[in-house]
Amino acid sequence: MKVFAVFLYVFMALLWILGGLMHLWTVYIAYTIGGWFWGLVSLFFPVISEIVLAFVSWGNSGFQAPYIQWLIVLVVLWIVYYVVAGMASGVEARTQKYQG
Repeated sequence: MKVFAVFLYVFMALLWILGGLMHLWTVYIAYTIGGWFWGLVSLFFPVISEIVLAFVSWGNSGFQAPYIQWLIVLVVLWIVYYVVAGMASGVEARTQKYQG
C-alpha cells in the first residue's frame, strides 16, 4: 500500500506542475491577446481566467485549439486522481478497521 501512496503523491505533484504550466500558458495567451493588464489579471485570478479563456478559445475554434485539449486532459487527470485516491482511502479505512 505504501508504493501506491507514493504513486499518488507523485501523480499529484505532476498534476500541480501541469496545472502551473497551464496557468502560465493562460497568462501568456491573455497577455498576447489583451495586453499587460489582462495578463496581470490572469496571473492573479487563475481559475476565473482559465475558465473565461477556455470559453473564448472554444468559441473561436472549438476542440481544435490545443489549449482546450490540454485543459480537458488536465481536468480528466484531476478527476482520475480524486476517484483513485478516494477508493484507496476507503480500502485503507476498511483494512485498518479489520486489523484493529
